[in-house]
Amino acid sequence: MSREISIAIVVAALLGFLGFGAWTVLFKPSGLPPDGFARGNGRIEADLIDISPRLAGRVAEIAVREGDLVRAGDVLVVMDTSELRAQLARADAEVASAEAAVGVAAAHVAEARARLALAQNEQSRAETLSARDVLSRSNLDIRRTETQLAQAGLAAAEATRHAQERGVEAQVALRGEIAARIADATLLSGGAARVLYRLARWCQTKANWSQFASEIGI
Repeated sequence: MSREISIAIVVAALLGFLGFGAWTVLFKPSGLPPDGFARGNGRIEADLIDISPRLAGRVAEIAVREGDLVRAGDVLVVMDTSELRAQLARADAEVASAEAAVGVAAAHVAEARARLALAQNEQSRAETLSARDVLSRSNLDIRRTETQLAQAGLAAAEATRHAQERGVEAQVALRGEIAARIADATLLSGGAARVLYRLARWCQTKANWSQFASEIGI
């Protein structure tokens, strides 16, 4: 009887093993993820990007903390631009003054042209009268000299106007440079990132911005 029981146990175990194997092959899910999901192995690497201003200066505001997530265009740091804005105001005044000088120079050019036209008319009349022996040679020479002086005056006035115009261009360029430095004083995030650390160098009671690092590749 015990032998029959042993045989039955072995047969049952064998049938159970075969049944499990058949179920594994025929009915067990293949292990693929459901529709809309993916599975895989990999590694994500992040790029470190150090962000710092073009020129050293005092930090006015740090808008983020270490570990913050930022997006493209988010403000990270704002530098103190009070001195630059004062320089920009002076540059605006210099531009306005230079433009006013150009206006004055243009008026002088118009005046010099009028004088030249008058001198040319007087010379033409003197040429006619001299040809008729009504006007002396000396008076004709005076009219010719006046015309030459008027031409020289017009040339000088035009040269002054050109110089004033170049002065305006130089002042406008200086103003643009200062405005660009003010714009550069606001540090923005170039893309999606996580702030890894922020580092500032302190000098007495003023914080000089040294470096601002963020970790890119989230």
